[in-house]
Amino acid sequence: MKRNPKRALERSFVATISQFAFCCHEAIEKVQTTANLPLFCYEQLASANLCTIHANRICNIFEHILTQENASLSQRLQSFNPENILSGIAKTLADTVADSISMKIDCDSHSICDFPVTVNQAKFEFAFLNLLYCSIRSGELSSHKTTRINLSVKELKDSLQFHIKDNGNLINPLITENLRAGNPPLSGFVSTRDTLISFSLDVADKIIFDMDGNFSYKALKSGNRYDIILPKFPDGVQKTAKSPSVYVPAIRVYKEIFEDIIGGSSYILNNIKEDIS
Repeated sequence: MKRNPKRALERSFVATISQFAFCCHEAIEKVQTTANLPLFCYEQLASANLCTIHANRICNIFEHILTQENASLSQRLQSFNPENILSGIAKTLADTVADSISMKIDCDSHSICDFPVTVNQAKFEFAFLNLLYCSIRSGELSSHKTTRINLSVKELKDSLQFHIKDNGNLINPLITENLRAGNPPLSGFVSTRDTLISFSLDVADKIIFDMDGNFSYKALKSGNRYDIILPKFPDGVQKTAKSPSVYVPAIRVYKEIFEDIIGGSSYILNNIKEDIS
């Protein structure tokens, strides 16, 4: 088997950072549960702990990307019924974050085509979930008590177009302009929430590009819309009818991507820049 020293070093680097983040997380939680400190100290510790959670989330994302780049895409393509995959994603996401946020996600059955989508499930799921992460984050400061997300897919001549619509606050224009320009994700001079959204959009855009697809964003009157356009017949796939596979969600991936949301970090996230400055 061919060995790739560069890729091995990259994965070792990511694993080391993840381990350091875990050590920091353990140390902070030990202080939180054993020390008798003023309230503002606990707030500072909670902010620092949230940073370790985000660092671990980023490491998980890079680990996933590196692992997928090692795999042969042509050997991992599967066909799914669009309604099956979207309803599976909707149910699994709702189950994952149900105890942490007020969210309703549904599929528009009248706007879901029957043409099977042929994808690498791991890549498709990872891109899709990062966009759903953006929808949830954009809804946290919205005037709506419940974040509402609608999923649908439309058949075009040579492609399938997946839509994610939400009722959250509009994405910061700086983020979308930066993404269209092909620049790295924003950081430093925007809010922590915007930094997380910028990173997640960039990850989704990269993976969709790797799938020979296109990604676009549109600001709506009362929310956001994310579009994923994928070819009906990816390169190397014969145009023959096959029975669609049953979509089985990768629960571990859901928990990794929404780890900080599951932890109920909304209040801390709103104040983290002040806490660590």
